[in-house]
Amino acid sequence: MTASYPGAIRTWSTKLGWRHIVWASHVNDLQTEIDATQRTLGLTPQISRNNPGGLVRDYTTVDERMTAHARGEAVPYFRAQAMNYSPPPGVWAEVPMTTPASIKADPFSLATSAGVRLNSTGLWMIEARTEWQATGYTGANKAARRMRILINGADVGLTHYTDEDARNSFALHNAVTWLEPLAAGTQITVQVMTGVEPPPTPTEPTKPNPGQVWTCPGARWRLIRCWNGERWEHYTGSRDTAISSPTAPSGPRKGRLWIDTSSATAEPKVYTGSAWEPFTGLEDLATDLDAATPPAAPTEGQVWVDSAALADITRTWWDKKWQPVYARNCRDGHGQPVPTPPPTTPTTPNYGLKAHIALRVHQLRCLDHVPPTGAIRSARDAFHAA
Repeated sequence: MTASYPGAIRTWSTKLGWRHIVWASHVNDLQTEIDATQRTLGLTPQISRNNPGGLVRDYTTVDERMTAHARGEAVPYFRAQAMNYSPPPGVWAEVPMTTPASIKADPFSLATSAGVRLNSTGLWMIEARTEWQATGYTGANKAARRMRILINGADVGLTHYTDEDARNSFALHNAVTWLEPLAAGTQITVQVMTGVEPPPTPTEPTKPNPGQVWTCPGARWRLIRCWNGERWEHYTGSRDTAISSPTAPSGPRKGRLWIDTSSATAEPKVYTGSAWEPFTGLEDLATDLDAATPPAAPTEGQVWVDSAALADITRTWWDKKWQPVYARNCRDGHGQPVPTPPPTTPTTPNYGLKAHIALRVHQLRCLDHVPPTGAIRSARDAFHAA
């Protein structure tokens, strides 16, 4: 007799002992239905052998396998998050998303040293997001932030751009979400870039004149130096330009600098209020080099290092108040004002840049092949234009 299953569920009559005769056809019908059931389920139906990527999974029971399928547990996915990443400024930098510290979930082993490698052909969703930390330096320079998703190492236009300003510095981010049919073996990587230019490299002026002033960039607070004829000395903050002559200036005020050229070797000196003494640096003028409160009864040109600030700030008493020692208080050897230094630059190699980058890659469905690249390229171009 032909089996009812799987086209229908066969009904059976109940047999009672000592009342019904069990004929051969009864047993044969049972065998026919059991055989049809086994052939429909196949061997080891609790094991999945054709998961995306060719993975084999044993779910123990058919019920467990069907539940996992209904929940989408067989669909490949990858999640990673790079925290406190410090990219170099001004260049595209690849984010290390596949390191053990970054990976949050990778049950299908998509992570490789070259990026996220898709394990099957299908419709994939790629989501990347970067949260940036704004700094005073990036804000002053209105630094642009960029993030892009590379496919097989190529820039395909999946880029997001934003400028930093006062309106968005508290929530500065880039985000890209993209759906595309991609072939097995495709590599996915993420790169970020900031439009921060490094500060100028400290370079001493060539052929300086005695008394010329040079503002040295690169430090958290600018160092103002004065050329004594042989080397650059720390400038002390006095408004007067150092005078280079064989005789001492007349009527000097305390803190006045003088380059004594009466001997073969020019010697820098500073007026202490009663005499000209050899000048060896800032210490000659500072009443207190490490004080949280200003000195009492200061005189014009006196120097104080304010240790109560976030970083020690050298201040000079001028115009009846303590002012930070900047190049604006100085003039160069030709009587021209020295430009005011730009905003303070962080001393870390990447200028304080930090970001949190998240990446999610997951397959929506399997495909037998990838559509022609022309349609995909048009869609990417449309995304880039938007």
